[in-house]
Amino acid sequence: MIIVVMFMSSVCFLCDCDSLSRSSASLRERLSESLENAVYQGYHHFLCGFNGEADCIFAALVLALKKEYPCILLEACLPYYEESLFSTPPYRNLLAQCDQIMFFSEKPDPNSRERRDLAMLRRCSLALVALGSEEGTDFTLRQALLERDRFLELI
Repeated sequence: MIIVVMFMSSVCFLCDCDSLSRSSASLRERLSESLENAVYQGYHHFLCGFNGEADCIFAALVLALKKEYPCILLEACLPYYEESLFSTPPYRNLLAQCDQIMFFSEKPDPNSRERRDLAMLRRCSLALVALGSEEGTDFTLRQALLERDRFLELI
């Protein structure tokens, strides 16, 4: 399930569950449709946390859209600097194609990922939140609900 929440000016993707990678074909299809709709609505700045396979799917789809719409920007939002140094070659390849990379700290700490997710939520006007289950009790979704009180579309 992907939940769409409206915020301020950019689009971010947040995913609460690695189990989504097991159904990556389904996720890819749903995300592709959501991203095409966002571009159609005029969104062109996309924020990605690069936190696992689902985020890499999101980044790859945005980069594919960028070929058709060169005005699209992909920004990597990494919780700490070392993350990009210890990543796999496909991950590094996606990062290399980003227009911007933002690091939230130099070294990991217990709250670095949550801090990154909050920053992404506060900077976006459209949040695509993918849930591994109907419950959605993860920190990310709870914060999305606390930050904004209205869902616009359930996909």
